[in-house]
Amino acid sequence: MEWMMDMLKKKVVISTLSASLLCTGLLPVGLPTDDVSGRVYAETAAALPSDITDRMRKIRDAMTPEERQRITDAQDRADEIRKDLTKHKDLVTEIWNKVDAKLKQTADPNLELTQEDILFFVLAFSVQYDPNGKSMEEVLGEERAREIAEKLIKLGGFPGGLEDVAINDVSQLINKGQSNMIERFRQMPMNELLGIVANPDRAETILVQEIDKLINDPGLAFGKVLKNINVTGTDVVAVFKRLIPKFDPQRRAMAAWVTALIRVEGLGAGTPDKPRRRGGSGGVFNPPANAGIYTGSLPVEAVKLSKGTMDGKSVTFADVDEAQLKAYLDSIISGQADKLIQLAFSETEPTLKLRLPAAALTAAVQSGAVFHSTVHGLSFTVPISIFAGLDLSAGSTVVITLSQVTDAVKQQVQQSADQVDADVVASPAEFSVSMQDENGNSTVVGSYKGSYLQRGLPVTGQIDPNKATGVWFNEGTGKLSFIPATFGTRSAGSTVGTLHSPHDSIYTIVQSDKTFKDIAGHWAKTDVETMASKLIVDGVAPDEFAPDSPLTRAQFVALLVRSLALVEQPYQAGFSDVDSTDWHSTAIQTAVTAGLIEGFEDGTFRPDDSVTREQLAVLISRALKAAGGDTPTTAAGALERFADRDTISPWAENSVQQTVQIGLFNGQSDNSFAPQGDTTRAQGAVTLKRLLQYLKFMN
Repeated sequence: MEWMMDMLKKKVVISTLSASLLCTGLLPVGLPTDDVSGRVYAETAAALPSDITDRMRKIRDAMTPEERQRITDAQDRADEIRKDLTKHKDLVTEIWNKVDAKLKQTADPNLELTQEDILFFVLAFSVQYDPNGKSMEEVLGEERAREIAEKLIKLGGFPGGLEDVAINDVSQLINKGQSNMIERFRQMPMNELLGIVANPDRAETILVQEIDKLINDPGLAFGKVLKNINVTGTDVVAVFKRLIPKFDPQRRAMAAWVTALIRVEGLGAGTPDKPRRRGGSGGVFNPPANAGIYTGSLPVEAVKLSKGTMDGKSVTFADVDEAQLKAYLDSIISGQADKLIQLAFSETEPTLKLRLPAAALTAAVQSGAVFHSTVHGLSFTVPISIFAGLDLSAGSTVVITLSQVTDAVKQQVQQSADQVDADVVASPAEFSVSMQDENGNSTVVGSYKGSYLQRGLPVTGQIDPNKATGVWFNEGTGKLSFIPATFGTRSAGSTVGTLHSPHDSIYTIVQSDKTFKDIAGHWAKTDVETMASKLIVDGVAPDEFAPDSPLTRAQFVALLVRSLALVEQPYQAGFSDVDSTDWHSTAIQTAVTAGLIEGFEDGTFRPDDSVTREQLAVLISRALKAAGGDTPTTAAGALERFADRDTISPWAENSVQQTVQIGLFNGQSDNSFAPQGDTTRAQGAVTLKRLLQYLKFMN
């Protein structure tokens, strides 16, 4: 009997998720509740069965603040598309082709519409509602939007425009479509549901059928408009398949609707001949452990959740089924699935450990697949390629960890930030990737073969990207060190920092405002302040930077290692003029290991010599390669403007060409490069800032 219960639960989970992803995911709207020009909402609502409107209101009301925020984030990204409609107009090609063909058939000169107009209109009706419910009047408050609606309705055979077809008729069409889809999936037999999950094309066919039904429904006025313009369900689905990844790339808004729907609808034992009852206790089951907690690329039943403790921390373990993971990776290899494998979790313990059976990864290490895990506002992006060469035998497990830190660690991080006059603007978090053998012994992967894995941290309040930075916390030394980070605003007051790191650690984001008295009026003032605020460059004294003083080879290597967020290593390089007790020895060793420096033929490094401009170009070029940056083929003409180009040393010529060509390095003047000239401290800081921006490691 128990296995039957599990099957029934699975059936309803799949049906609910499928309906939600296909239906509410495409049109994640709320309910308009206010009066609208032409008609009042009550007229539209009256045309819908009460259970439809009640259901949509309940789903909206059941959303948590975080889920509502996800909808808001999608709206914000849609707004970004609206800022440059011409750039994105191809998103609505299929619908525009039908509108354009209809326009060419009409003789009315007042019905002028553009492809940008259609994109504007589609965006308005697909994501411009908020979960609390905006009226159509609010959505179409702009004059342009109302003009587009008026023209489309007239083009669709209603000369009176908004007098004949009220905007609320669109809401009627959307809400009825959502309800129809949910009920259709609920009534399907189990084998048919599983077939849909395994075959996305079948799911798409069903969605096309349902949209075509709405378009051909004589009771839906806006359906008649679309039909008269010859827009089909296929056209609509094609547009939204292209549009959704733009405003909901991680399907977070979609997941918000799924989880809210599960909470409202409950999970029942409906069958084709005996639909489940709404309300009461009969035929209703509690959702499985991960329903509403896990959403993502893999089926809900592919991820099993459990709770426990480890190292004194409460942990949620998410174990992925080997067969289903391998099947999904095989679909990526064959080009039938997205390479970004999304795994989103909510309502977990402070620490999440995602456990992947290593054997399932073996054939996919060169596939380009990427695991993107999110929990507690944190995100961790792990390319599967980092596991190449590791033991992926049966019984081994890859463990991806995202963890909130303890209050004690938070206090230590705060104390370290105070020491460098910085404010902590994100809750510290720990990220790691490890391998676990069949006996449970763990080994930290640690080195990512030069890859910079992305970690996302939510920022509290507003920050200045020029003064904020990611940092990693060394528990052994209590020191904060620079981590490359870029910042983006998801919505008003909601900013996320994306940290790029080649190693695992505890991370946070800090902000400071540093300057020096002797850079006032200096050409490099702004860049020096930015690099100092990000904890990359220091002064020669608390208020003094000495911007025009020569930069030594040891000083620049230390800055370069710091800029690339490399962990310094004990010295063993063996340069005759570098001792392990020298302040720069560990930075030099790290640079040697990373392939950034080699030293001179006589076995020296000459740490106190000034770094020349051509030496700097070579170091920057090697750093660009080590960090995985684009290294375009050099163009011989890049140095034509420099009269002294023939004095560039042969071993440096290619690097100078490359750095000049991509804008990392300029000449000493318009027609002089001065390859053997000294590099100043200001020039070094500016060049490193350009490098980080070119790598997209800094805004």
